[in-house]
This record gives sequence, C-alpha cells and structure tokens, in this order.
Amino acid sequence: MTQKSTRELNPEREAPPAGVSLRWIRIIPVALIMYTIAFIDRTNISLALPHISRDLHLDPQQAGTVAGIFFWGYLALQIPGGHLAKHWSAKKFISILLVVWAIFAVGCGLARTYHELLALRLLLGVAESGVYPATLILLSHWFSRSERARANAFWLLCLPGAVILASPFSGWILDHWNWRVMLVAEGSLPFFWLAIWLYFIQDHPSEAPWLPESERNVLVETLTPRICRACGGGDGSVSPRVASASSVSSCGCLFLLC
Repeated sequence: MTQKSTRELNPEREAPPAGVSLRWIRIIPVALIMYTIAFIDRTNISLALPHISRDLHLDPQQAGTVAGIFFWGYLALQIPGGHLAKHWSAKKFISILLVVWAIFAVGCGLARTYHELLALRLLLGVAESGVYPATLILLSHWFSRSERARANAFWLLCLPGAVILASPFSGWILDHWNWRVMLVAEGSLPFFWLAIWLYFIQDHPSEAPWLPESERNVLVETLTPRICRACGGGDGSVSPRVASASSVSSCGCLFLLC
C-alpha cells in the first residue's frame, strides 16, 4: 500500500502542525475557565448549606435533597446536548447555557423557601448538564486524536482548580456577608464570561481567521473525515456506540458525585 493511500485511510495519523499552536492558548484556557465557573456554581452550595438550613429552617433530609437534586437535573441534556453541539453549534449551545445557568444560579441566592430553592437547584442541573458533552465536542473539532488526551487533561484541570480557588473565596464572602451574596456573586460570573466566550471561540478551525492559513488547512484536512465518521456515516445519526458510552459516562458521574 502506498504512503498516499495510507494517509487517505488514516487521515488523523498526519502530524499536527509543529510548534505551539494558538489553539492551545486560545481554546483551552477559555473552555477551562468556563467550566471552572460551572463547577463553582454546582458545588458552592456545600459551603452555604449550614447557613441556608438555618435561615430557611431546613431539616437534615431537606438539606440533603437540596444538595443532591442538582444531579437529577444533570442527567437531562447529557446525550441531547452532545447531539445538539455536534449537529448545530457547540459555541452557540454553550452560550445559551451560560445565560440560563447564570439565571438559575443567581435565583438560588434569591430563594425564599425550601421549594423555591429545590426547583432552582434542579433547573440549574438541567442548564449545566449540556456543558460537559458540548465542550468535549468542541475540543474534538479542534484537536486531533493524537492531541485530544492532552487537550482534555488540560481542560479538566478546571475541576481541582475550581475547588482550590473557590473554597477560600466563598468562605471569605460568607465571613463578610452571607450565603445569598455568595450565590448571587458567583452565579453572575457566567454573564461576564459570555462575552469572552463569544469573542474567542469558534466551532471549527475553518472559521478562525486568527489561525495561520497553513495550520488551518492541515486541521481541516485532518479533522473533517473524522467528524463525518463520528456523525454515523454522514446520515446525521449518532452511532449506538457513542450513545451507549455517553449514557454509561453520565450514570457513572452521577454515581460518583452523589
């Protein structure tokens, strides 16, 4: 078999552009900070819960339900979110979710009763549930198979980073103000990050004028065949293997986080 035919059958074996690409400087940090904010809005309830329980007169069972109901909503858009990001736009889908989850996160800080807080936490879970699969789709549009493990690893630094950064900051707000100020302040962060997300992120390398033309051409040639195969042979359907893997991953995350 000739070298040319080998490249046609295995397009992703082509070496990525040499040197440090702007993709690593532009795409990864913006996605990392975006998901750091999502993780902060998801977990800050744990620090606020003793104060919330006192102010809203929650018993231990109600407090546990408020903390855990987020993850029932988190199941909602795992597979549909990935499908929308793949066949519509990861950038636009995450932009919408940034606004929606910010509204519900701020609403949690304004809740006056147990049932209001319960409903808002559930809706916050629904709003954040599509962010993880959509970001994975976005990264797959920008990084070849040989780069993807490294790209995902850099992106997932947001999880420990969120705890390291947010815990002392949240504690400081609780010490100087109260839990409502903490939830509203941290819930407002997606509104500010939305402008940066819209400016820096594109769905595909072909849409990025800031990328050198030679690198853009290599990426388009390398990634387009894989994108077509991931779509299930070009008929617009999601392959059963991808859907099954997403379902297992979602259930596994729910089990670990609960």
